[in-house]
Amino acid sequence: DQVVEEDELVCKSLFDVPMCVVLPRDYPAEELIYSPSHAVLYTETGCSYRQIFQQLLEEKGIKTDNIIETASVEVIKQYLLCNIGVSFLPDIVIRKELADGRLKAVPWESLDPIRVQIVHHKDKWISPAMAEFMRLLEEEAAGWE
Repeated sequence: DQVVEEDELVCKSLFDVPMCVVLPRDYPAEELIYSPSHAVLYTETGCSYRQIFQQLLEEKGIKTDNIIETASVEVIKQYLLCNIGVSFLPDIVIRKELADGRLKAVPWESLDPIRVQIVHHKDKWISPAMAEFMRLLEEEAAGWE
């Protein structure tokens, strides 16, 4: 998600998530264009990066009259592999398929990237177990970038 800035919350950003527009291997272009034979593959309503994808499609003037929506990123990936549509996903989800040439991707650049964060209420007690979990998460996340 984007950085949380609330007076009542403590936010620790762990790392930015590289995102990309994902295209089937046989897509008719190397960038996102309107393709009537390809559906727009959306994650579920409320997903932070779905909103970004919708805005990107609108900015490019791409019609979204053929939509498939699912809560499963794996289902979206299978649809992409079957040349059914285009989507917008974290690159970690499709790295293997990109490496072996089964999918294509257009990296997404933004001044306001998607971030993985730890967020908690500033005035709430944090148990020793939760404090240790957050410490371990920060330590492990340092190597994930």
